[in-house]
Amino acid sequence: MRFYLGSVLCLALGLIFCVTLIIGLLADARMRRWPSVMGMILDSAVQMRTVSRPGTGIHRTGPTPEYALKIRYTYTVSGKTYTGHRISNHSVRQILHHVEQPPAPWMAALHERYAAGKRAAVRYNPRHPEVSFLFFSTDWSGWFVLAVMGSGFLALAALFWAWRR
Repeated sequence: MRFYLGSVLCLALGLIFCVTLIIGLLADARMRRWPSVMGMILDSAVQMRTVSRPGTGIHRTGPTPEYALKIRYTYTVSGKTYTGHRISNHSVRQILHHVEQPPAPWMAALHERYAAGKRAAVRYNPRHPEVSFLFFSTDWSGWFVLAVMGSGFLALAALFWAWRR
C-alpha cells in the first residue's frame, strides 16, 4: 500500500511540475511573437527595496534586500497611448547579500539603456495592448529546475511502481 501511495504521489507531483513547465514555455513562446512599437522612457531609477519572502531561502527567511529597476514608459498602439512599467516578461532584480552592496554592473547598464528621455522598443500583447514589457528574456534556470523536478518525480513514481511488482 505504501509503494502504491508513494508512486501516485510522485506521479502527481511529476505531472504538476511538467504541466507547469509546458504552460510556462508556451506562454514564453507566445510572448516572443508579440509585436513591438517605439516608446519613450518617462522615468527610470535603480531602487533598493526589501521584500518579505518567508520560507523561500534554505538559510534565510524574512526580508531580503534587492535592487530593482523602477521604470515608466509610454507607447502608442492604434492611436491610443498607454503607460507601462514592466521591464521584462520575467522578474529583473539583483538580490543582495548585504545592504551595503552596490548595484551590479548589469543593473547599472540596464538603467543606462533605459534612462529617462530615451526611446525604446516596447513589446505589447496584441489582444490587450495595455500589457507590455521592454525586452524578452528566458528564465532558463527556472525552466531547468521545473524539468529536473518533474522528471525526477516521474522517475521516482516509475521506481515505486516497479518495486511494487
